[in-house]
Amino acid sequence: MAGMARFPFLRGAIAVVLCVLISPLPYALAQAGQRAGEVGALVPTATRNAGNVKVKDSLAWNDFLRTQATGRLRANLVDGSLLSMGSNSEMRVVQHDGASQQTQLELNYGRLRSRVVQLTKPGAKFEVKTPHAVIGVIGTDFYVFVDADRTLVIVFTGKVSIVPLRKDPNQPDSQATPVPPGIDVDGGQMAEVRSGHVEGPSPTPLGVQQDSIESTTVQEQERGRGMTNRSKIAIITGIVLGVAIAIALSTTRSEECSTSTSTSSSSSCSSPFTSTSTGP
Repeated sequence: MAGMARFPFLRGAIAVVLCVLISPLPYALAQAGQRAGEVGALVPTATRNAGNVKVKDSLAWNDFLRTQATGRLRANLVDGSLLSMGSNSEMRVVQHDGASQQTQLELNYGRLRSRVVQLTKPGAKFEVKTPHAVIGVIGTDFYVFVDADRTLVIVFTGKVSIVPLRKDPNQPDSQATPVPPGIDVDGGQMAEVRSGHVEGPSPTPLGVQQDSIESTTVQEQERGRGMTNRSKIAIITGIVLGVAIAIALSTTRSEECSTSTSTSSSSSCSSPFTSTSTGP
């Protein structure tokens, strides 16, 4: 200790290292870099952590995904689950551990369709948290819409549990807390959460179900963007071959017509698209 007293900068460095080791910072940094999946399809414009994003970009824990008025995004999670964000939406991938099947998402606003693989691991969990509710699933296909006043949940297949959240009216800046026991919503049903209360479940009208699916479908841009180089080469090759064959046939026919015209006064080389009939 006497020797260390001679080097005050060394004591300061050791103190900093110890503070870092006992703080949650290393854990938070490890979480931030842990892979959760990748962007599977995209309709511009959308962002990841306020920066540009493109198809095949990797997604990590705590990533913020946001779509603009014309944007949509599909996230392919490590465990095979699919998250389809509609336009004007914001989501945070808080956690996704494919091995232990532990997933937490936060949908701050907008539209999200989740197609979740079957949860089979002990203690597995898949939760979507909104400002109004916590939605838990076992393995299902469901849609969530969030605006300033409510959270709407539509279940296509499977079952979800909904626990409403409510803030203390006397402390508007406090965190919203769960209001148990919540309800279960089955496939073909919908429910709405407002001000700590759940309305429903009730049957989902067909038109509402179709609108929710269409508003989160990411297909139009996906086809072109998801096309492999091999597919592109095959299509181009087919077009080139088709043009070459058409030119060869046209050249051959022209040569035959020239020969026929030079040896006969009546040529039979009229166009196949021109009628030679004089009758009605």
